[in-house]
Amino acid sequence: MVLLSLGLWEQSFKTNDIVAKPAKLMPNNVAPISQSQWGIQFQHAQQHVLGQSRDGSVEYFNAIFSLRQDEGEIINQNNQLFNKKHWREVASQVIQLTPDLDATEVLVLNDTGTQMKIIYWYCVDDFCSSKPIDIKWAQATRLITGQNATAEVLAVASTTLSESTIRELAKQWQ
Repeated sequence: MVLLSLGLWEQSFKTNDIVAKPAKLMPNNVAPISQSQWGIQFQHAQQHVLGQSRDGSVEYFNAIFSLRQDEGEIINQNNQLFNKKHWREVASQVIQLTPDLDATEVLVLNDTGTQMKIIYWYCVDDFCSSKPIDIKWAQATRLITGQNATAEVLAVASTTLSESTIRELAKQWQ
């Protein structure tokens, strides 16, 4: 484990020239917005997009990190899927969006009683999972073998859509 840590530490210093891929394109009926109603935040992303459907029923978020960037990483205690000052987690479960993709579905509640459902997952290149440990292992494997890679988080959230509708939108966007 010490050698793994040292290897990752050494690799983390060679980062200035790596640029992540562009952020994912939003669906056609989605316009960019500057702030989410749920407070999702991934600090130091090289790229990020936040959008809301024209009818306001759903928000999309995508943040991109290079595995070798100087500051910031996808799985980090400072990143948040929702603002914990305004929302609290009520329930969480892993769901299968596609045969190859498990995502996490979180139900949050704010002080006024509004519920929001958030579906999210992470990817390192073509490997996707909603389990942080899986993503950390994928990152470590690529760093140790000297590969360049991109890590990203994708999330879809709604206070009004049915469970089946938000799952379908997340599946279409993945």
